[in-house]
Amino acid sequence: GSSGIKIRSGKNEVILDPKRLDRVQERQQLEATVRSVDEIAPQILRALRDKRGFSVIRLGDAEILTLAQDTVFTTRVNVPVWGDLMAELCHDPALGKGDNNEVVRWRDMMYMSGIHYPDLDARDLLAQAVKTADVVGIPVRNRPGRSRAHLKILEGFQTVLLEIFKTLNLSYSNMQLADSALHYLLFSTGWLHKILFPGDYPQICQAYFFSPGYKPEVLLVGNRAGELADVLVPHGIRICGVIKPVDMGNINETMTAISNHSFDIALIGAGIAAKILCSYTATRMNRVAIDAGHLFDLLIDDYRHLKFQIAHIPYEWML
Repeated sequence: GSSGIKIRSGKNEVILDPKRLDRVQERQQLEATVRSVDEIAPQILRALRDKRGFSVIRLGDAEILTLAQDTVFTTRVNVPVWGDLMAELCHDPALGKGDNNEVVRWRDMMYMSGIHYPDLDARDLLAQAVKTADVVGIPVRNRPGRSRAHLKILEGFQTVLLEIFKTLNLSYSNMQLADSALHYLLFSTGWLHKILFPGDYPQICQAYFFSPGYKPEVLLVGNRAGELADVLVPHGIRICGVIKPVDMGNINETMTAISNHSFDIALIGAGIAAKILCSYTATRMNRVAIDAGHLFDLLIDDYRHLKFQIAHIPYEWML
């Protein structure tokens, strides 16, 4: 505190604890490396052009909790205790428990993503996917409309993620990080439309050497893939296959099913299994694979159209 460095956190709170200050600065450095959707999308188009593998995965609360099992937090305690351990890790006694005492739902969040806690095999498969992904989406503080309690717990998740990177020997300066809202950002900015209909955009055809009218073949993977196909096909998207059901229990069968299809892009919405399948699709099949998460639900239940110009990003759904 005597150094006089004061970082204002939230509502003019002055942080004097040097260890807590270190954590704040680590998180700021992490966020400073996050790339914009405008930096990521052209790489997807280049991979599509070159028929190269390229995987985009995203880490939210369930993924970070899964990776934290016996790396950052012991599985010998009930998951809600992790909330206290997270506060200790951040040197922040006021970290809180998130919106509506969220920590009591952490185990359910993992379960909803396909994890029967504790599951160290799933942790290791997910860790491998993180190591091999081309782009990793992470939680960032740009969460319009979210409460202060939520932003505090988000900071906690960022600190846990930094610890996970250390245990995996990952230097994030060598990784491409993006906002974990990347799937929504790709849609709402119109980039996903350009990726699915590159031949409709003369500048894209010119820049990436696509033929006018070219549309990549799209494979949909996930429990709601059939429903999503029903939404997308009438809009002219070239769906070449649907693979469902998908969960952590049938990952090997799903990989085999993916390898039996010919496609250019896989859109995968399947909880934590999606991250593992994206990685497999990119590294083994040399195809573009995008972890589309709840974008499946948004397109099926809410939009039922591709008018990205009127899209909103459901920040309330995410970390």
